[in-house]
Amino acid sequence: MYLIFLFLFVFSFFLDIITKTFATQINGSITVIDNFFALTYVENKGAAWGLGSGHQWFFILVGLIFAVVLVGCILHLNLKYKSLFYSISFLLAGTLGNCMDR
Repeated sequence: MYLIFLFLFVFSFFLDIITKTFATQINGSITVIDNFFALTYVENKGAAWGLGSGHQWFFILVGLIFAVVLVGCILHLNLKYKSLFYSISFLLAGTLGNCMDR
């Protein structure tokens, strides 16, 4: 079960890195559906609406604390809750991916 967790975590983490690398290469917008849906790269150094901009150390610290809590949950989780087990692997990958972005 831990091997599946590790695989999902590593796969999701690298997929996060690859998609963010691709997104940073976008110049302007990419139209997916005309007059309805377009992808535009915008960078935000803070939290929602730019709150806390310039305090990246705080967001890294919170992210790392959350990652430790998630690992603790995995180690103490009853293995019969497979969907929760898998969900935590995705949360951990996203959390550490966001810490890398800061």
